[in-house]
Amino acid sequence: MGKKDDKVSLLLWIKGNKYLLLKRDKDEHQHSEKWGLPGGRFDDDENKEEALEREVKEEMGVSIKDRNYKYLDKYPKDSKDVYVFYLEDDDIDLKDITLSEEHGNVQFFTYKEILDLKKDAIPSNLEFIKDYQKVKGK
Repeated sequence: MGKKDDKVSLLLWIKGNKYLLLKRDKDEHQHSEKWGLPGGRFDDDENKEEALEREVKEEMGVSIKDRNYKYLDKYPKDSKDVYVFYLEDDDIDLKDITLSEEHGNVQFFTYKEILDLKKDAIPSNLEFIKDYQKVKGK
């Protein structure tokens, strides 16, 4: 099954006032050693929700299929359509997460801590978090 390079789904997982970010391994070519949101490219036959659910399961070992995630917006980025979802859910602990080989770390960050990451975070992911903050009036 092929990947669609022009469509990506990402998840903002919010626990209390903190956001879950994954850190890519240094061996990953794209965004090496950067903090970012879980998610990724669509497989050929997937819609945005199916791609999100599969990517989160692959990257974190956690199913979100029966969780109440919501659609935030679609963003055109670097010739891709990025579909961003959010999940306000306190029912997750770091010990519940099994990272894929693509990632070396997982952590929850406050909004201020995320802004302080600057060059250590994927820039577009910071934009999505800022937009969520505006939409939610935080």
